[in-house]
Amino acid sequence: MADKVAVLDPEPITLLDTEDEPGISQSRRSSIANSNFYIERAFVTNCTIISGERSTPKFAVWKVTAVLHPLNPNSSGSYRIHTYKRYSDFVEFRNALLDRVRTKRPASVSEIPELPPPVKWYYSWKYNEINLNKEWLANRRKGLELFINQVLLNGNIVDIAKDLVIQFLRPRK
Repeated sequence: MADKVAVLDPEPITLLDTEDEPGISQSRRSSIANSNFYIERAFVTNCTIISGERSTPKFAVWKVTAVLHPLNPNSSGSYRIHTYKRYSDFVEFRNALLDRVRTKRPASVSEIPELPPPVKWYYSWKYNEINLNKEWLANRRKGLELFINQVLLNGNIVDIAKDLVIQFLRPRK
């Protein structure tokens, strides 16, 4: 892979509230993707280091996979949505979630998890050395995965910000 990541757009999903449907557990209700699927889990994997342009330092791109399962017990298999995101995309997503939740349901702000910390400003002189360290990246991956799962599986957050969740899961063009 050179400097660019090419991905296919996933099929669009619609998040719906299906609390009136009998036989669906509360945990599944809170993570419904649409009337046929629910989001079971998300994974953050495959860190790819991309060389920036002349003045831009190298950066990491993470593969985010959301696993969708059918609600119908007679259906088999699962579907996966794959997208690639930088840490800054997670920061923008979290900030957008915070803005939305503050205006729609301020009491739920505490439900939005923290992200793993960025490189501290006083280490900026050795940014690439720290930001591309394998141990640092492994810890960041764990933190990003925890964040995205806590968001996608939280019915309150998804209910308030369905459009933001869908937008985040779509690959960049």
